[in-house]
Amino acid sequence: MQSKSRLALSALLTILSPLLVVTLLFFFGALKDVKPADFQTSIINLSFFDRGKAVAMEEVKPAAPVELPKPAANCGYKRPENPTYGANVVSVRKRFRLLQNKYFETKVYLENTGNVPWFSDDAACREKIRLGTARENDRASIFYSPTVVGEDFTVRTSGWLANNRIKMNTLRVEPGEIGEFVFYSRAPHPADLYVEYFAPVIENVGWIEGAEFPIHMYVGDFAEDTETLDLKMQFLNESTKASAVDFSGGKKVEIDISDQKMSAKIGNYTIKELLVSSGQMRRHDTPRGKYEVLYKQQVRIGGAPPHYIMPKWQAFRWDGYGIHGLPSLGSAAVRNKIRSYDQNEEVPLEVYNNDVMWTEAVDHLGTPVSHGCVRMGPEDADFMYDFTEIGTPVVIHD
Repeated sequence: MQSKSRLALSALLTILSPLLVVTLLFFFGALKDVKPADFQTSIINLSFFDRGKAVAMEEVKPAAPVELPKPAANCGYKRPENPTYGANVVSVRKRFRLLQNKYFETKVYLENTGNVPWFSDDAACREKIRLGTARENDRASIFYSPTVVGEDFTVRTSGWLANNRIKMNTLRVEPGEIGEFVFYSRAPHPADLYVEYFAPVIENVGWIEGAEFPIHMYVGDFAEDTETLDLKMQFLNESTKASAVDFSGGKKVEIDISDQKMSAKIGNYTIKELLVSSGQMRRHDTPRGKYEVLYKQQVRIGGAPPHYIMPKWQAFRWDGYGIHGLPSLGSAAVRNKIRSYDQNEEVPLEVYNNDVMWTEAVDHLGTPVSHGCVRMGPEDADFMYDFTEIGTPVVIHD
């Protein structure tokens, strides 16, 4: 009887000994690199026993990314008779300097300025909003990363849906509320300043106009002087890397009368193109030729009747020709108020922008109707005034 008991005990120990070894290894640190949550997955990749002895662990490959389900979004809303879609960039958050070949996180916050709600891809709703690559639209981004692999082999989704789309993290965003976009990317190896443009897009509806924005990404250490780098950061107007653009040439303004367009250039690189209104043909033609900015005034009032009010004035000839913002007539009181400002002092737009002529002139952009000067819209006039310096070349041609 005793012999049978010993045989039963021996058989039981034979069965339990492998589990006892695993338990002891786990608690005494032999498996310290295996997280408790991963223990079941890891044990499958182990040939744990050879006649009761543990052997080496095989390489553990990262598992497929798994996301916890998010609560369902409410898709219902009363659709307005005239739906509008608008967005305003609130902030972009990321590390200032990025390490080459390393993953980094970017967070973008957009305000819904339209009159219909936005929905994420995680919500089973129509009219999903996403960030799309811009300039040019739908290009493949070099920062696209389908997944993110951590140093501990953990894998998570990156926020990218494709190489030109990023999903919104917030399930639903009402008009006036702010939506969050979170995505991960891997910095390229070549050290450089990269500029990536994005814009919100409502799938199956279209791009939200006027909401493009750039993200500047400094990767590694690169030997470019600070002044040139600042220029590129300020003026690069496409998705590219700074080293691909030659900014060695000086600033220049080029006006094409036949297309009614003005270009701001640095060397041969066009940083901005805008619509203008030049002189009325045959009666008040704008002179062609090579000139330069002679002097600048925040607002100039014409000396001869009807004394046009011309904001952001930049003269390119001494006989009264210049480039400026949309003109107005105003009253004597308005003109006197403007004259009370210093020549280089900013004059508030509300002083003259309610004038009938100023409002009418907005519709004239793209058509030659001026008395010889070159007119621009108010925002474009602000940009060009800040862009040029005294002596900046101005080239006017057909």
